[in-house]
Amino acid sequence: MPKYLKKALPIVLVILMVLVFSGCGEKTEEPAKEEETPEEVSKEAPKVIAGMEVLAPFFDVEMFSAKWAFARIVTPASEKTKDEYEVKFLIGTPDLEQGEKQWTKDIIIKSHMAKKDELKVGMVIITTTGNSESAAGAIRDTWRKGVISSIDELDKNISEVAFYHNLKEEPYSKENRYLHNIYIIDVPKP
Repeated sequence: MPKYLKKALPIVLVILMVLVFSGCGEKTEEPAKEEETPEEVSKEAPKVIAGMEVLAPFFDVEMFSAKWAFARIVTPASEKTKDEYEVKFLIGTPDLEQGEKQWTKDIIIKSHMAKKDELKVGMVIITTTGNSESAAGAIRDTWRKGVISSIDELDKNISEVAFYHNLKEEPYSKENRYLHNIYIIDVPKP
């Protein structure tokens, strides 16, 4: 046996013994998995807290034709506030001063850009008031609710949206909207 192996052999044996006695290489029990949240529970409305960004109405608030804008929650709704949220608007328009505060019962907590396969005639959506050719402009725009009235041009990424003052009446206008300007309201469900 070569001299360098005689010197290394005791070191290798010590390392092997340490590994055997420390349990290295033994199969251990898998750690307990966290309980998975059922899908219905995970889709519940998130708790509305101060500082949260939402869409809130600021003009014609009591009508379906209300104008909406991004706002930050100042005071969450509670029994004390008669279930109204105090919001501070993040943009300015001729109808709204940037930073203006208002009280409202109606907010949109969560929405997402519509996909072609999600749209159905009769579906209530929220869309930008301008029909920007670029999706990036939406954050600086105002919004309004509408109802999908035709999906015949989805192959061109366009949908027809009907706009109402009151859903019980006839629409006051129908407009073609680029798909990236149409958002599905997730929370609360319309």
